[in-house]
Amino acid sequence: AIVTRAAWVGPRDAPTQAAPLPSPPRTPAMLSPAARRFFSFGRTAPLRGVALPRAAVFMNEGERASVEGPNGPIVIAKMGGKVYAVDAVCPHMNKSMVDGEIELGPGGPELKCPFHNSKFCMSSGKCTQWVTGIAGAESRFVAGRVRGLGGSKRDVSAYNIVTAADGSMTLEKKGAE
Repeated sequence: AIVTRAAWVGPRDAPTQAAPLPSPPRTPAMLSPAARRFFSFGRTAPLRGVALPRAAVFMNEGERASVEGPNGPIVIAKMGGKVYAVDAVCPHMNKSMVDGEIELGPGGPELKCPFHNSKFCMSSGKCTQWVTGIAGAESRFVAGRVRGLGGSKRDVSAYNIVTAADGSMTLEKKGAE
């Protein structure tokens, strides 16, 4: 027999597909009181930017977090006493960079794509290195072939952290009005 979220199901009654998981909480009322302390909700948050976990302000040096943004995950990291935030989807082939290395570059910290080694400045979103290999290994031959698959060099979005009078924080895309 198979145990599902709903009830016991016998072997002959087994579903062909797993039941969908519930949606994540969208309002403060759907969160526990403890969880409400770490997430910012407000009337303007969906219109102005992405709600930022309040815990991000209290991050230790070198720590990172991620939040879901309008275009996918956003990586937030604290480096040199400053908190940075950039899109965590590599524009080369739309691979996740949530677990990518963060290295110190000439313009500040850079987020490195773990798949093709592209690097993006976390303060501006500018691409500082475009496809130099595959799976973290440097290879000019492989890079030449892989580079052509994903198109030309592109930047990612970087975000400012905006604190409202009520203490809530949002991520605002740099250069947006």
